[in-house]
Amino acid sequence: MVERPVHRRWLLGEAERLITLFQRSAANPAGGFFNLAEDGRPLAEAGPHGSRRKLHETTRMVHCFAIAHQLGLPGADRLIDHGMDFLWNSHRDARDGGYFWEVDGEGPTNPTKQAYGHAFVILAASSALVVGHPDARRLLDDATGVLLQWFWDDAAGATTEEYARDWQSLDTYRGQNSNMHLTEALMAAFEATSEARWLDMAERIAGLIIDRHARAQRWRVAEHFTEGWEVDRVYEGDPMFRPAGTTPGHALEWSRLLGLVDV
Repeated sequence: MVERPVHRRWLLGEAERLITLFQRSAANPAGGFFNLAEDGRPLAEAGPHGSRRKLHETTRMVHCFAIAHQLGLPGADRLIDHGMDFLWNSHRDARDGGYFWEVDGEGPTNPTKQAYGHAFVILAASSALVVGHPDARRLLDDATGVLLQWFWDDAAGATTEEYARDWQSLDTYRGQNSNMHLTEALMAAFEATSEARWLDMAERIAGLIIDRHARAQRWRVAEHFTEGWEVDRVYEGDPMFRPAGTTPGHALEWSRLLGLVDV
């Protein structure tokens, strides 16, 4: 089905339609990007210093416009530039290192450093590097340096989760979701640089989350873990990023990743 020419044409058409929608009005003149309503209108959050921009949103837009560049869609490079500039000059914490979770026109509104968001910084930098952006290597080196210094737990073969601005640990929680997206990002970093260490780290995460834990749960992907990487069945967190129970869509995401990485 996926390889049928008619289906491929439909997929490309949908990609072009969505990219065009965001290309038209997503760029925030003050930096970063707006969220959009269904009709493409910018949804600017009310605040004293303009709309708030979250790290995973800025980074995903850079990644998507890098794909647009690869598809040959005009105007993509300008929006890659727009996002890369905001990542480096607004999300990046020049004092303590790492990347703020949320910022507005005056600075950080949520200064925490989260593994989930940093995974997407690596993905954005890797995608920008593939399409030849001049600042991509700088961003990738910085983000992977932060990963190795603060987030990566080599004994576990996975990432820790969340820190304050000054890198004081905020939680003993360990999560599948951030590690899944880090797996994707590390694979992208390997594709962009040919540096085998990133693929090795991706394989270690997959081994922990899938080969060890999902295998033991009849291939259901557990979401929440203790500090010692035991399944936490009673955890209830943020309904957006850490909902109680399991998230079936994450199994589909893992199935795509596992088709690309040898576990």
